[in-house]
Amino acid sequence: MDTMGLRRALLVVWMVFFAIMLVWVGYFVDRGSFTDLMGYYSLLFGLYLLMIRFESDLMVGITWKQVIGLGIFLRFLFVFSTPNLSDDWCRFLWDGMMVESGVHPFLYTPREAMELGSLPSYAVVLLERMNSPDYHTVYPPLSQFVYWLSVRLGAGEIGVSLMALKLLILIGELFTMIALGFFLGKVQVGLERVGLVWYAFNPLVILETVGNVHFEGLMVGFLLMFCWALQVGRVRLAAVLWASSVSVKLLPLLVLPVVLVWLGKRRAIQFAGVGLVSLLIYFLPLAKVSVIGHLWASVGLYFRQFEFNASVYYLGAYGSRWITGWHEGRLVSPVLASATFSLAVCLAVLFYRRRYWKMEELQFAFLVLWTTYLLNSATVHPWYVLVPFVLSLGTGWVFPLVWTWVVYFSYSHYAAGLYQEHFGWIVLEYLVLGIGIGIDIVRWSARGTGTGLLGRGCKREGG
Repeated sequence: MDTMGLRRALLVVWMVFFAIMLVWVGYFVDRGSFTDLMGYYSLLFGLYLLMIRFESDLMVGITWKQVIGLGIFLRFLFVFSTPNLSDDWCRFLWDGMMVESGVHPFLYTPREAMELGSLPSYAVVLLERMNSPDYHTVYPPLSQFVYWLSVRLGAGEIGVSLMALKLLILIGELFTMIALGFFLGKVQVGLERVGLVWYAFNPLVILETVGNVHFEGLMVGFLLMFCWALQVGRVRLAAVLWASSVSVKLLPLLVLPVVLVWLGKRRAIQFAGVGLVSLLIYFLPLAKVSVIGHLWASVGLYFRQFEFNASVYYLGAYGSRWITGWHEGRLVSPVLASATFSLAVCLAVLFYRRRYWKMEELQFAFLVLWTTYLLNSATVHPWYVLVPFVLSLGTGWVFPLVWTWVVYFSYSHYAAGLYQEHFGWIVLEYLVLGIGIGIDIVRWSARGTGTGLLGRGCKREGG
């Protein structure tokens, strides 16, 4: 067998083992069995690191478009599974069912909606499995459209609707990988295939998008296309893509101050105008005072009341309990949110002073801002880490890759089928993450360039 044939055989062997491990974790490991989950996920991540290490050997002669095909194949394996790590899909189908039944999903909590008596019989099943029956939905219009389409295609069958939802997310993942290829082709030239390998085979991305039907992948796809449009000078298209990302998840609002300054006065006005009109069109279904109030209240609850896998927030909230005897989470959250917003303003000022900075610096600013937001948040679910991971590709910073492994320590909260915080695992998670950030900072400071997350570092403009 020649060298090329041997490499192809090794790639096939790797794909088979990786697919088997994915299926095992996604179909047969419950989040209540934390030891099994963490063990198998770590083995899966080890296989992923082997691909990263030997990418140039295993993928020689394979184009970035073919890598997308392999990534789609791995994701398709989960189209027929029931999410085993999250029950958010019940809320997604509930919202879609509400729209299909002619009831505004933002007007009533699920428990209130059941009293209307106009919902289909399977609403009871969704309500029983839902984790937030007493809260109004927080999901923006474009996500709501996907939920409704899934229920419509499912024709009243929960299993079929879930499969439709997974297929739509699979299409979204195809869009995201194409967007990543375009983005890297313009901003990190020559890294299209390598970048796609990092994204297409990352276990967290596969398990938490199609596997557990979360929409961070679709959101970051629009965000990547938005950055690509900025890079090629298509400001109006960029504004529409940014608004589309916001209409999937609200979080891309974070980057607006930096983007407006980066664009300069004339283009910023153009972007703001088109972006505002696009948002108004997307959010037109929410144009009721009561609906806006419910959305605002639910978002507020998310920041003030829900706690999961936090870092700086826990230090503040539980530190205050140790000092004063009171849990001051409701005071800590606004302070940390203000700190994140202040960072966005500071970055905007920095970009104003360094007008020659390019897309590489804007991408890195997004990474810093998003990482800070997550470190300051009261809730950090594993799928949230997908965004800084994607934003890190090509910047020379490795810690988001490490985070996609250690964030699974947070599933210790569900050990033995009970919800109980295990702070030892959370401390270990953020300790490892902190070491990764520290190593990245030292390498960046010592060399004057990033150490090439994808084989190349990003240039430090201005010295």
